Amino acid sequence: MKLAGLFRMLQGLYHDELVFLADKLSEKKKKWDYDKRRKTAIRKAIVSNSEEQTLVRVLKRSLGEEMPSGNSFPGVIQFEKQVFGPLGCLESLEYRSRSDADTISKIFMTYIKGAQLLEKVISACSEIPKEVRSSALQKKGPQFRPTIVQLILAYFDDKHICNLVNTLIASKQLQIDIPNLYEDIEYPWIITRYGITTAPEEEAIENLASLIREYHDETDLGPELKRYSGDFKTRLLEYSIMENPEIVLQKLFGLPELRRIAKKLGFASETIGTLDEVTSIILLGLGFDVPPVLSGMVKYLATIEKYGRDLSETRDAEARSAIMSQVFVVAERVLRDIVYFHIFFLWSKRMEHLKETIEDEAPDLGPRQITIKSLDLFIRKKFDIRKPFEKLGFGDFANLVKRINNSTLKSDILRKKMLRKFRRTTVLEKEDVEKLESILPFRASFAHAKNYPGDEKCEEIQKSVLAMLSDFQHRRTYPLIVRISKEVRDDYGKSYAECIDENGEKWLVYTEKYLDTSDPYFFSSQTPSIAVEPVIVKKIF
Repeated sequence: MKLAGLFRMLQGLYHDELVFLADKLSEKKKKWDYDKRRKTAIRKAIVSNSEEQTLVRVLKRSLGEEMPSGNSFPGVIQFEKQVFGPLGCLESLEYRSRSDADTISKIFMTYIKGAQLLEKVISACSEIPKEVRSSALQKKGPQFRPTIVQLILAYFDDKHICNLVNTLIASKQLQIDIPNLYEDIEYPWIITRYGITTAPEEEAIENLASLIREYHDETDLGPELKRYSGDFKTRLLEYSIMENPEIVLQKLFGLPELRRIAKKLGFASETIGTLDEVTSIILLGLGFDVPPVLSGMVKYLATIEKYGRDLSETRDAEARSAIMSQVFVVAERVLRDIVYFHIFFLWSKRMEHLKETIEDEAPDLGPRQITIKSLDLFIRKKFDIRKPFEKLGFGDFANLVKRINNSTLKSDILRKKMLRKFRRTTVLEKEDVEKLESILPFRASFAHAKNYPGDEKCEEIQKSVLAMLSDFQHRRTYPLIVRISKEVRDDYGKSYAECIDENGEKWLVYTEKYLDTSDPYFFSSQTPSIAVEPVIVKKIF
């Protein structure tokens, strides 16, 4: 590969990645100096002082390594049409930004599960050169998944990626492992448990009307269209605008027919069992915003209760260790949510400033990526935590809670802020911290069956976690999860939002914040039913 092409690819690296690379190449400025402050200066120093073979070798060795910043150097990098990874530098069929490529990479690194996936990717594309195929099949261990991602980014366009995934799902050779029916991603794809498809360019209402017209003629819809005027196409469009699209689909189509429609939209719909799921899948495929799934403490508690029942059904140490590992995973997610919510509440202005700075430096990043990077930067500067927020574990979050508690107790401003909104001065009460500390030593005990601490200790910890989470819910330490059903502005200019929480309760919310109906939010209000300037933080996990 030409050095100029490598320089072009370097433009896709973020600041900490360039510094990491330059420090390796220059042996921390022993060989040559460079200005760490500007990305342009770092890139020029790398290209001016590095031979092509050396740069390629150091790049390959850097893939996936943890950097001093706490982030990991990417396992695969695509910028425009250059894709660098375990297979070296490949030319991509598809022009992509770094942000878009990272999103696709995350989908395949995190959500896509299946045996012999590398072989399936290779066999699905005849464009992969023989020498690249041979090299790819030799990759093992940490390089295995990044190799799959690099092949996909280089030799598949978006349409063929979706077709590959959906074909393998339909034949039960692959699954998309996501917690809910669909995953909200910053890319023009619709990703669901039943496949991936590209988002439609046309308006959702027009797509719904066209779908109905494809399956029904005017005589079929006499009762439905009688209150509307105009020709058939116009009345059908009016009907699609005025009626609830979910009810329309379920009224006009049966379940088998809805599965066929979902399949036509690109989803592997043969295994969809419920009417609600197939309806939601079709609405997504037509371009509608499906109300977000409200997954909060109600679901966490139900999951921990289920693990308690699972424990009672087995005495096998290995099986019980696996169950207890999942108990700790749930507890970890609860702590993560609590920490995230309170950071954005206590240091709201600082977090907004960090997000604005990151957006200016990396304009191709999506909102979620910007939020994550702002969290990483905040905990590094405020608490000297080098590990990325998304890689923190149960012990890390327990420690971070204590450090936030110390911050609120030392600051009059933060303490008053907590008292005003929550009527407490710390994130967690002293007894909650003590409970965390009492179970923390057992987190590692369930990684291997040989460290199994005994049946009684398992049940004791499960019950302790369940009681602790119940207390979090009762005391509102863990906020409610809400979605916005609609925004209202009356004849007198008063505006407010109508919300529904995870318990199905309705709220009227007065806030100056912009709230999106497609997003779930963490929500805390001191008043019932009507909330005036509540604490609202967008939920991203």
